Amino acid sequence: MRSPLLFLPLLLASACSPRADQVFAAPGLVTGSSGAQSGYAIKLVQGKEPPSTVVGDDGSICRLTTERFARVKPGKWLACEWTIAPDSAASDGEAGA
Repeated sequence: MRSPLLFLPLLLASACSPRADQVFAAPGLVTGSSGAQSGYAIKLVQGKEPPSTVVGDDGSICRLTTERFARVKPGKWLACEWTIAPDSAASDGEAGA
């Protein structure tokens, strides 16, 4: 009977822990990152690449409609279906082979 009671707090603590890609970011605070994470999430926009691509704080990208792209500002949070940007250097090398 004691064994399940000791195991329960450990199980609850691990179930409530954040995912590796969820990182708290604040000015002057050093944080870590596990790299670009794909999937639906709310991320901080780091940059914009016309005509319709925004870059998230982890390096992932999101493609938007022209109207939504115009409203998004770097430094603001965006809910989107993020994807991992293809490595253009690798695809350029394959094209020449």
